[in-house]
Amino acid sequence: MDGADQYPIEPGMWISTEEDEKLFFRRYSSTGHWGFFSDSNHHSAREHKLPLAGLRPLHKERRT
Repeated sequence: MDGADQYPIEPGMWISTEEDEKLFFRRYSSTGHWGFFSDSNHHSAREHKLPLAGLRPLHKERRT
């Protein structure tokens, strides 16, 4: 089982951490239990490696 089957996020999504940080999910690690994230979706943005457990998709608030 890889990360795509186990976690509710996919590369290309904005996510929210447990500390409510907004990060862009760039790619899975080779094990599938870690991911590489950045503060922006720019191709040269610095990447950070984080465990995927506890991360969730960032949902935009709807205006009514």
